Amino acid sequence: MLSPGGAPGSRSETPPTSPPSLPAALQREIAVLRRLSGHPHIIQLLDVVEQSQHDRVALVFPECERGCIIHVDVGLTVPPLDGDTAQRYFRQLASAVDHSTRDVAG
Repeated sequence: MLSPGGAPGSRSETPPTSPPSLPAALQREIAVLRRLSGHPHIIQLLDVVEQSQHDRVALVFPECERGCIIHVDVGLTVPPLDGDTAQRYFRQLASAVDHSTRDVAG
């Protein structure tokens, strides 16, 4: 997840673990999120909470220090970003993708 100013989220001392009862695909996603931590433009996974009685899993992330990039809702028309903002977000996104392909795929 990108933050508008590129400010990193808070860092947890110990990485969250995925409960063993989760489906394998979800466990892989959680493992990828853990490996991606440490980049300023990728939000860190803080915890994984399983509510087996409701068959739900919650992934806990820190609140972005500078808020949402853009609010999107059903029926809401979102104005385009100005060029400088869009360029800054694109650079952050490209940096995060580069980080993920080097650290996760390798």
